[in-house]
Amino acid sequence: MKNIMLFILISIITIQLLKADLQVYNNKDLEEQVKKINKKEAKIPFQLALFGKIPYGRKIIGDVMLANPIDACKPLESTENNQQHTFVLIQRGECSFVTKVFNAQLFGGKVIILMDDKKENYDILMSDDGMGDRVIIPSIFIHFEYGNLLKSLLEDKKQVTLQIEFEENKYKKSDYIFWISLPSITVNKLIYNFNQVRKNLKGNNVQFEPSYDIYVCFECQLEQFANPISDCILNGRFCANDPDLPNIGQINSRNIATGKNVVEESLRQICIFDQDEELWWEYMLIFAQECDKPQLYEVCSQQLVIQIKNLDQEEFKKCYNDNIKNPNSPLLKRQLDLQSKYRINTWPSVTINDLVYRGNLDGNSIMEAICSSLEEPKEECEYYVDPLKQRVEQISNLGKNNGATIIIIVIVMLFCFVVLFVLMACLYRRFFKKEMQQDMNNQINQMVSQYVAFYDQKKIKANNKIFDFIFQKQILKLKKIQLYLFIFILIIFFIISKKIIQKMYQFYLYLFNYFNKKLISFYFSRFTIYYLKLLQLNHFHLDQNLNGQCNYFYHPLNKLIQYDQLYNFFFTYLFIKQIILKKIQNQFINIQIYNIYLYIYIFNFTLDFLLTIQIPFQLHIF
Repeated sequence: MKNIMLFILISIITIQLLKADLQVYNNKDLEEQVKKINKKEAKIPFQLALFGKIPYGRKIIGDVMLANPIDACKPLESTENNQQHTFVLIQRGECSFVTKVFNAQLFGGKVIILMDDKKENYDILMSDDGMGDRVIIPSIFIHFEYGNLLKSLLEDKKQVTLQIEFEENKYKKSDYIFWISLPSITVNKLIYNFNQVRKNLKGNNVQFEPSYDIYVCFECQLEQFANPISDCILNGRFCANDPDLPNIGQINSRNIATGKNVVEESLRQICIFDQDEELWWEYMLIFAQECDKPQLYEVCSQQLVIQIKNLDQEEFKKCYNDNIKNPNSPLLKRQLDLQSKYRINTWPSVTINDLVYRGNLDGNSIMEAICSSLEEPKEECEYYVDPLKQRVEQISNLGKNNGATIIIIVIVMLFCFVVLFVLMACLYRRFFKKEMQQDMNNQINQMVSQYVAFYDQKKIKANNKIFDFIFQKQILKLKKIQLYLFIFILIIFFIISKKIIQKMYQFYLYLFNYFNKKLISFYFSRFTIYYLKLLQLNHFHLDQNLNGQCNYFYHPLNKLIQYDQLYNFFFTYLFIKQIILKKIQNQFINIQIYNIYLYIYIFNFTLDFLLTIQIPFQLHIF
């Protein structure tokens, strides 16, 4: 009970030293109600959480919204007035503080207010559940009376505006302590992260010290430290927690470790720090990677100290031996004195100027808290307090001190631009030249193709003229033969008489046999004419009349057809006359002659029909 009361007292002192105030902003009625509850002033007392990022030296003003759901154990949902709210009011219960704050952070809250769900007379410390690293906003805890007042106003759709200021006390010198418990992954992470930024403290008046989780065995003290204890040295004067306790059920002969191993290793680290702070940081960085088994701390440490080049091995051994066997060890007793002063119950922790640091245990957040505690932060530390100042100075220095650099940059940029322009011009010229050459080649090829086509067409026309000339010559020959044959037959037709008709047939047969080849060529010519017409070969250069149709009666070919029709008429007449004579005289001439007449008649009739039907149609198309 005594320890609890001391812890509460220390928490209250911490808040007072931090000078963090939560006040009502621009609402007289609400200020009066808060003052009635407080009984002193219109301020709402609160406790800072042990996680999150505290904006030291900042003032935040904004409206308050009621979380939906009120316990924030699930992701928050939008309400009717879901514009950006600075403060989010959440009720305690159902899940961890970290879960509530993280859900509100995702919703967009800047400062989270957690209210107690019942009336209590003591402050609640919002501890980290192991996932506090993901929280990057501050959160505070208020009593039920204040929270219920804000809640009732928000449920009635009334506007509530608050103001909070995180003003840290300023000191000429800042002392900060890392409270370390071995073994701990969180401690290893803290040391590694802070080592990345601690060089920014250079030039500032700060003092660092590590403190280890070592305590006195009170039962042993009552017994005058008469009996040895496995977790202690010097019969219980300096003790540490058994590192195997979290692994109950998994202890075996290989991983059995005791608090004594932890105390001995803590003393070795304290001796290294007592010799030089930089050597301690070097040793701890290697220790975090190489030594993870407490039962092997002694062997592992012997190997590590050899790697520390600037460490005085003799002094280190003397320090260790003088303190490990001394009941009044000054180094170990220093750890007990710090414990009695600060009563740290959460490991690891950080204290700055006797204040327990509240926030995430990352390097930048701790650096900001340390620099904010200084009256006159210097060099890089100044930029942690005012990040905007660093940007302004960088821009100012760029124009003031780096004039030559700017000129050089401009010249280089101009040079690069000129080179780029010349390169682009060369590429364009090469591309344009290639394109132009390709275009010229296409035009030349096109002209050559046109010339070849023209030459071929001219050659074809010349060949066609020769063909027309030869063909017309052949037609004239056929015309003459047909004309002579027609005249000859016509003369015979008028001379012959009925008495000599039979002899005329014999004579005609003789003529037929004589002119057999001529007739065959003649009818072949008729077939040729017909197919030339059918294929629409326009090599005859037919004269056209005004209606666009060929003059059918004045073309030489048509005259040939007329003569052919007269010949067919005469031939038909003879054929019919022969049949009549056969009937009259009851005599039959040679059957071979009769068949020849019949075939020739059918053949002539077919050609006449085709020429009569097709030739005018083809001529019309031409």
